[in-house]
Formats: sequence, C-alpha cells, structure tokens
Amino acid sequence: MIHTIVDGTFRQTNLTNESSEYLAKREELRLAEIELMRQRERVAELRRHLPQGAPIQDYQFEEGSRDLDAGDAPVRTVRLSELFTKPDRSLIIYHFMYGKRQTKPCPMCTAWLDGANGVAHHLAQNLDFAVVAAADLPTLRAHARARGWDKLRLLSAGNSTFKYDFGSEDREGRQDSTVSVFTRDADGALRHFYTAHPWMAPISASAASTCSLPSGTSWTSPRKGAATGTPTSTTAPRCTPPPRSSSRTPEASFSTAGDLRVRRVPRV
Repeated sequence: MIHTIVDGTFRQTNLTNESSEYLAKREELRLAEIELMRQRERVAELRRHLPQGAPIQDYQFEEGSRDLDAGDAPVRTVRLSELFTKPDRSLIIYHFMYGKRQTKPCPMCTAWLDGANGVAHHLAQNLDFAVVAAADLPTLRAHARARGWDKLRLLSAGNSTFKYDFGSEDREGRQDSTVSVFTRDADGALRHFYTAHPWMAPISASAASTCSLPSGTSWTSPRKGAATGTPTSTTAPRCTPPPRSSSRTPEASFSTAGDLRVRRVPRV
C-alpha cells in the first residue's frame, strides 16, 4: 500500500500524472470516508447497547430436506428455538420478500442471498442464519434450487404471524425485505434484539454481518457484549496494515488518520 504524503498531499498511488484538482478532491473524499467509518462505529455502539429486547413466542416454520435435490418432501415443523445451534449464539433471520401478494421473488433479496449462500460457512463460525419467506415451501425451494442455494436454511412461515409481527408483511399480504436478530437467554427464553430493513441494517453477505449482533463488531472495533442479557465474546481481530518498507526513506514517520495509517515522506 502506498498511503504516503508528499509535499503535503496524501497519495494512494505512485502515479505521477494525477492533477492537483484530482488530489484535492480525493483528499476531501478520503476524509469523508474516515468520518463515515467513525459514524458506522458510533451506530454499532448504539446497537450493541440496546436494552434487553422483548420476549417472543417460539414461532413455528415449515422446512424440507437440507438437500435441495432430494425433493420437497417430507416437510417438518421447526420452531424458532431449534434454529439456535449452540449456546451464546445469536440468530439472524432474513425475511425473503416472496409469497402471498409478492408473486415473484424480490431481485434485491435474491442477489443478497446469492452472496449469503457463498459465505454461509464463514457466517456459521459466529452466528446462526436462516431465510424465512411467506411463499409455500415447494415454491421457495424451487427458486432456491434455480439459484443454487445449497448452503442456506430455507423456511416457510406457513400460517405463522412471524412476518407480520416483525414488520415484513402487512395485513393484506404485501411483503417487504427485513433482517431480524434474536437471542436466547440461559433459561431458554427467546428475545428479539433488532429488526431493520436491509438498507438500514449493517448486515451484508460477509463476515461484517456480526455488526448486527448484540456482541457484534466490525474489523475496526472490538466485540462487546454489554447489552443486557446478551452473550459476551472475545476480542475480534483488528485489521492491521502490513509492515511498511523503509526503502523510500529511512526517516519516514507515521501518524494516524482514523484507522488509516499515513506515511509522511520528507522532501529530499
């Protein structure tokens, strides 16, 4: 990485033909990006410190075989509590915008879940994840089969009020995409922690999903479990820049700008 300041101007490349106008605007953008990063951390801190969420019922869903190629039968009933695979883990449910009045699967949801399927094994290291749709199970599984979602847990809400209760469905059956996070107390009580539209939630189909959790983090802040009744976690890895070569100047000094390390190169 370059990240040097030459003649008072921050440089991210070794290109010598970048105009002064470009460099000035790029510096303005860099500072805005740092402020955005800091704001994301402030928002994540607020989320982590939400008070204890409301207790909720143990909703029922319909689920088929984990092997999409094995057909859609038999269908079994699974409860929300059964989606937690280990103690002290949070559960994220993606409300897929498909079913009832939404007769075609939402393209944005589909693209998002394409990504989630690809990183499902990474997500599983820190959390439990499932997809819930209003669509009946064969319809949901047919779409999943066409998309190759072979690593996602796919559930139909059936006659449950789950989607209505958490705002991804109205009384007329119109659908919306939503992300919900749930926790389970030591005594087995289920609690709602956080629900938001994917545009608002920090969750993405990557390890950054942990930003949505009670003990969540990003790569620039330690995990915290300060929210009442939520599990604690160990400190997450911090993104550390690689060692910098001193070949350009043995006298190079460093200062911090946000979490970006900046090398100041004296003029020769």
